[in-house]
Amino acid sequence: MFRPSEQPASLAPEFGSSAADGEQALAASVQAEFGALLRTLLYEGYSLFPYRRAALKNQYRWNFGVLSPPAASNDGPTSTSFLQAEIVLTPPRAATPNPPELAEAAWGTLGVCVVFLQQTLEGRVEEHWIGRRLPFSSLAATNICALSESPIRAELELASRVAPGADDCRILTLTVRNLETLAASELPSDRFQARTQLLARSLLAAHLLLILDEARAVSATAPPERLRAAVASSVNLHTWPALLDPSGKATLWSPIIVGDLPELAAASPGHSFDSTEIDELAQLATQSLSDSEQRALLADADPRTTELLTRSAALPLEAQGALHASQLHAPRAPAAFQPGDRVRLYPRRGGDVWDVVLSGKHATIVGVDWDFEGHCHLSVSVDDDPGADLGKAYAMAHRFFFSADEVRRV
Repeated sequence: MFRPSEQPASLAPEFGSSAADGEQALAASVQAEFGALLRTLLYEGYSLFPYRRAALKNQYRWNFGVLSPPAASNDGPTSTSFLQAEIVLTPPRAATPNPPELAEAAWGTLGVCVVFLQQTLEGRVEEHWIGRRLPFSSLAATNICALSESPIRAELELASRVAPGADDCRILTLTVRNLETLAASELPSDRFQARTQLLARSLLAAHLLLILDEARAVSATAPPERLRAAVASSVNLHTWPALLDPSGKATLWSPIIVGDLPELAAASPGHSFDSTEIDELAQLATQSLSDSEQRALLADADPRTTELLTRSAALPLEAQGALHASQLHAPRAPAAFQPGDRVRLYPRRGGDVWDVVLSGKHATIVGVDWDFEGHCHLSVSVDDDPGADLGKAYAMAHRFFFSADEVRRV
């Protein structure tokens, strides 16, 4: 798996004797470098606990990055037939001193990979990785590429413009459009059947990946000061950019917002299809199924769900522990209070009704707890609570939480 501290080794593959060979090589290179991350995003929501096909949430999946036929998009699972991706590019060093015509050539080439899923009418889910590579100089005018390898009629449009406030930089615009002619009036009246037919003519979980050989992309969330206005002027619709390496050589656009330099947790044992949630929770929920429930699910499951269920059932305790222990804890300062200390409560203003009721009360600290940001929280039992013994036993409703600056030692 690609890690942010590493530089991608083969983002510009050696091309064969034809443009088609080069574009196939680009798609293969993207899969090799970024396939694990991209598939985690592509299959988000593919199958959700309890993983039964009959479950309503598994019948109405595909809610991210769906590009529907234009005439039917307003009535479909999304309201769009396109995505627009924009990013600010800085020039290669060689471009700066050259005359304009040479400077454009010095920007080199760019590779774009369109990645999406298709759900067939028979229910199969197929991946599509389509690469295009072209010289940056061809973007002086709008360049439209038909995605002829796609089973769904679609196109990729590329254009560039000078970045406002930074004449040496460019804003690159990539637009993916669904060109299918299916109209809402052609769909069956049954809602589920209509959705099935619509999804078969839609690009699902559509992603874009940009590979640069000379220019460099600028972070959309942490641009340098001089390019803030240029970044603010870029418009991303139905997708969001994230740099995949520190140099800006590779950029991903995803309908699921991720930060720059995303990576998979080393402790994650494999796809859970709730990958932006807590792997440990999905793992424990799966293991809570009875043997008869697991057998029934396996009899009805497709290969991806079968792999998930089988892996979850066999995951050793050490691997489960690694999921839990992979949380990063902030440094902890020494606690000023200890269990057993007696204090008086002075809650901050603007809290809830309990802060008003407990203000000025004497209490005993029963626990010192820390959150993942390193903040200390004191759990107390109130001395005049008839159930104070329950609070000391960590029972709910008789134990209250305060920060260290809301109590004073008695």
